[in-house]
Amino acid sequence: MSTIHACVNLTAYMALSSPILALLNEPDYGLKEHALQALNKSVDEIWPEVADHLAQIEELFEDPSFPAQTLAALVASKVYYHLGDFDQSVQFALYAGAHLDMSSGTEYTNTIVAKAIRHYVDLRQQQYDPRDADDTTTIDSKLVSSIEALLENCVKSGQVTMALGVALEARRLDIVEAILREKNSTEIFYFVFDCCTRLVSHREFRNKVLFSLHQLLTADKATSDSTLVTKIIVQLDRADLAIQLFESLIDTDTPLAYQVAFDLVTGASQQLLTETSVAFETAVDQRRAKLVKILSGVPTCDYEITFLQRNNHADMTVLNRTKNAFDSRNSMFHSAVSFQSAFLLVGTTCDTFFRENIDWLGRAQHWTKFTATAALGVIHRGNLTQGRRILKPYLPGGQGSSSHSRGGSLYGLGLIFAGFGAEVLEYLQGQIIGSSLDETQDRSDDEDVVLHGACLGVGLAAMRTGDIDVYENLRTVLYTDSAIASEAAGLAMGLVMLGSQSEMAEEEMLQYAHDTKHEKIIRSLALGLALLNYGKEEGSDPLIEKLMAEQDPLLRYGGCFTIALAYAGTGNNKAIKTLLHTAVSDASDDIRRAAVIGLGFILLRNPSALPRMVELLSESHNPHVRYGTTMALGVACAGTAMSAAVDVLEPMMKDPVDFVRQGAMIALAMILIQQTDQTPRVSGLREQFANVIAAKHEDAMAKFGAAIALGIIDAGGCSTTISLENPQTGNLNMKAVAGLAVFLQYWYWFPLAHFLSLAFTPTTIVCVGEDLKIPEFKLDCMASRSLFGYPPRLEEENLKAPEQLLTAILSTTLKDKRRARARALAKGEKDPENKMDVDDAPKASKDAKEKEAKETETKAETKAETKAGGKAEKDQESESGSYLIENMSRVVPWQREHIEFTSSPFEPVVEHQRSGVIVVRQTKPGDYKVIKTLRQASNIEDETEEAPLPRPFMLPVE
Repeated sequence: MSTIHACVNLTAYMALSSPILALLNEPDYGLKEHALQALNKSVDEIWPEVADHLAQIEELFEDPSFPAQTLAALVASKVYYHLGDFDQSVQFALYAGAHLDMSSGTEYTNTIVAKAIRHYVDLRQQQYDPRDADDTTTIDSKLVSSIEALLENCVKSGQVTMALGVALEARRLDIVEAILREKNSTEIFYFVFDCCTRLVSHREFRNKVLFSLHQLLTADKATSDSTLVTKIIVQLDRADLAIQLFESLIDTDTPLAYQVAFDLVTGASQQLLTETSVAFETAVDQRRAKLVKILSGVPTCDYEITFLQRNNHADMTVLNRTKNAFDSRNSMFHSAVSFQSAFLLVGTTCDTFFRENIDWLGRAQHWTKFTATAALGVIHRGNLTQGRRILKPYLPGGQGSSSHSRGGSLYGLGLIFAGFGAEVLEYLQGQIIGSSLDETQDRSDDEDVVLHGACLGVGLAAMRTGDIDVYENLRTVLYTDSAIASEAAGLAMGLVMLGSQSEMAEEEMLQYAHDTKHEKIIRSLALGLALLNYGKEEGSDPLIEKLMAEQDPLLRYGGCFTIALAYAGTGNNKAIKTLLHTAVSDASDDIRRAAVIGLGFILLRNPSALPRMVELLSESHNPHVRYGTTMALGVACAGTAMSAAVDVLEPMMKDPVDFVRQGAMIALAMILIQQTDQTPRVSGLREQFANVIAAKHEDAMAKFGAAIALGIIDAGGCSTTISLENPQTGNLNMKAVAGLAVFLQYWYWFPLAHFLSLAFTPTTIVCVGEDLKIPEFKLDCMASRSLFGYPPRLEEENLKAPEQLLTAILSTTLKDKRRARARALAKGEKDPENKMDVDDAPKASKDAKEKEAKETETKAETKAETKAGGKAEKDQESESGSYLIENMSRVVPWQREHIEFTSSPFEPVVEHQRSGVIVVRQTKPGDYKVIKTLRQASNIEDETEEAPLPRPFMLPVE
């Protein structure tokens, strides 16, 4: 019936429309205006009839003497809307003036507003970016005024975030600033910051907004939010703004200044930290001296390695099983064990595995020895005070060390001081300066090996410093054109100038990549160029276009990584399209693999979009594309335990190609790192990796991947995760992203796998007082302990002695025994066969079995008691729903939201901070014990330690 009524109504409207439309032919303007008024009310129903008279309506709109031009524009706009020509509809709607009610909420107005905004945004973005702009690109003034009026109405009606979103997309900084000044709300400031870091795709405009936001925040010191200011400083990478902030805080709120300094150490570049420290180095007061100490990174690293040493839950049984299963004479397997041990114990300073397996370590030859020695640097990562002393036996000048050990130790030294290398940079540079750089002097392969390690060490120690002197020393090594030394120099140049986009460096590196004939050098320079353009987004487009057009596939390979690092975490659609096109069209397998991997870097901030995007690529006929899919998922979804990513990777563990299985296992470990047994599909994964290692007929490449995966999934003694975004500052972890990019080059050069250590972040809360000491107290965790517990250790198998087998007795033996018995009897001697001595062997065997049975029974009872006690503890926790944790305990990322300071005698300086180093104030009186760090336990002098206050005394009475 409703359909019949609709048809009747439509017929009625069409019958009534004919005389109304006829009025458009009348010469009287009044009649025509009356007709337009009637059509405006019913055009949604009779638009097919009105469309035949569209030319007449447009003529009325163009007639300057017609008094209702705006009404004609509105009717024409509605007709074009129903015809589906939205561009024309918007154009006429702009001239409708007061007749168009933007707030009516009808489908027509909502569509027109959305289309108008989109059109305006596109035009503004084209004008803002000269490379995309057309000489004829102009914006209608009526469109501008309409959008401005619309945004003004949004602000008045309380839709502030909508207005800010449109203004940011349209690159209207003036409107953004006007809204921020009017509202002056912390919530609005945070909204703009989040939009800038996650949604604004133009880097130059984003920096202008952030700087403007900084100026507005710091204009009124009473309402300034130091946490947000710190985040902005890190995003802008401006040391002058950091100095300004510290000058305003150090005397008024010293603990907050210390907290800001700790946050900068976590998120800022080494260049910013160095420049900021220099401004306070000449200060004589203790507060500024402590600030310089914090900015050096020494306290942060000291807290982290102390935490990792105290909370080392690495299961050495797993590592020993891998070592026993692998043939140590195979260089690939030897390196696999080195990587597994390094990752498993990263930052824990626990090198007992190497000390207890000297024989195994001694079987390392050539570059395997280089890798094993460098693994010590990973294990002692962050041990800034003792790192050089630990590696001293292997460093150049040490007694009996081979060239590969010397080179590996220099590389390891760089890994220890990565990002905080001021202390060892001069020493490392000394290894590459002098005769080794004399181009007229021939160097031996041994010297090249040492130089290779020294260059990698320098690159790590001077990462993101932009130090020209260091760069020039590395460039001199590069120009020697040694396949070994120059390869490391090209990569190190990119690390030193990380994210600087130096025109000089870019030109020199690209030119030498064209000149040299060594593939290793070209590849390292290509990756160095990618590192050089880290985070530069559209600023790197000219280089990207140049690299992607190169005939040399090695440079196109670098172009893919340049896209990945330049647009890391931006989700840029243009970059994604370029990589997807390259992944399916390039003739080189290496480039197709790199293009797919690049997708993981671009979607770091939006990992949930990646599994669906690469699902079809995971089924590609090309195994290199499939491997690229595994690594892309591992990079983007690292530490997230994302089930959609696991769904894609699990079938790939059974891929027919060995290196695809290798990639799937490594990626799964990266995604499920530090997950507890509460996470689905985690409990059996370690066993699957172990089975691959133990399988006799499994391919070596897959075993290599399984060994590394076992090291990653429990990295840092189960107390670290892969964190690519800093929770304190909100920016991408530059060191971690760069480390992952270089780690992926293990495909060509195994020693570079150690760069993965740069991405490991300890998962802890370290609460420190204003004196930078760690008080002993407990925090509240408002959840069950079982959700965040360490994974259970593997039980040592009872290695039973094999039962004694019956000895086969030959017939000749029996004959000899009979002859000997006959000779003895003939001489009147004792019968040798008649033995009356008691054989103790059965008794000993019986005693051993009884002892073993008793030990087994004791172990079973102990295990039952432990299990019962744990069950009782869990039952108690389930009733309360919370438990207490010690300061400097493991706090995994998804546990942070459950941490409270409710019952603790301290409170954080920054209220909502729940990760990393937290400066706290004491709220309840009392004395508390202090946790000694490794630095303090080693009795290392602290020059910035405050002198104790003198005891009170009474003046003598005269």
